[in-house]
Amino acid sequence: MMNSNATALGIDDKIDAFINKLSNIDNMDLCFNPYNSDDACADATRIANLRNYLKKMHIVQPNVIIIGEAPGHRGCHWTGTPFSSEKLITEDHFFYGSSQGFKVVEQVTKQERPPVAESTATIMWKFISDHEHLRNKPPLFWNSFPLHPHAKDSVLSNRPPKDGEVIELSWALKDMMDMFNVDTVIALGRKAEKLLKTDPTILNGKTFTYVRHPSQGGKTLCEKGLTKILNGVEEDNIEEDIEKETVKEEITYKSPRKRRRISGKILYQDQVSQDT
Repeated sequence: MMNSNATALGIDDKIDAFINKLSNIDNMDLCFNPYNSDDACADATRIANLRNYLKKMHIVQPNVIIIGEAPGHRGCHWTGTPFSSEKLITEDHFFYGSSQGFKVVEQVTKQERPPVAESTATIMWKFISDHEHLRNKPPLFWNSFPLHPHAKDSVLSNRPPKDGEVIELSWALKDMMDMFNVDTVIALGRKAEKLLKTDPTILNGKTFTYVRHPSQGGKTLCEKGLTKILNGVEEDNIEEDIEKETVKEEITYKSPRKRRRISGKILYQDQVSQDT
């Protein structure tokens, strides 16, 4: 059921107001705004995709929201929609496909480069596709931070958003939670978990569950966590696995530009977990 405020305004008006707010975010250092860049044509495509995404989700009436970290340079940077990729669109994905009204930006249609895939989007939608009840009613995806944070020397790179940046634009996630009255909230990764702990008002009185992000070797544990929450299936040793993976995640975030060896693996800070 939609939030009563969203219903009173009308979903189209609510969506347009939300997109307008995203498009009018003041410039932030080392952040790319997919809805207000220096390419008006690409912006229009991404805005149309986001509007289509939110309208489709309104029809779906999702019970679950999965909150990631931030848009990435292989996904939402180009598509304008969370947990997606040009490859999903051009392959006519069952939710994100071109037959569903989604489009790729002009650089791809003119064949200036091939459509790219995004690893987290691929993993998450494969999981959904493999479970019929999720395929019929996909979860709502959004991120802790709505812009694409990138490195100083390259827009087509990823960096973790700073805590201050996430807090400053946390209204976007609040608006999303107001627009869709979900029952289950999943924090995919530590950035989402930290935001929800820092500002619990985002949750509108709900609780959330942390799930390991699938990047940096976390795919198996991510799928175990999602299976436990969304399918009600208990996985063996999942709590022990989560504790082990927590140590790995904390070191990658707390040791910038350094490397640490854990369990025979070298972990680098620049291998950030960017979602889409």
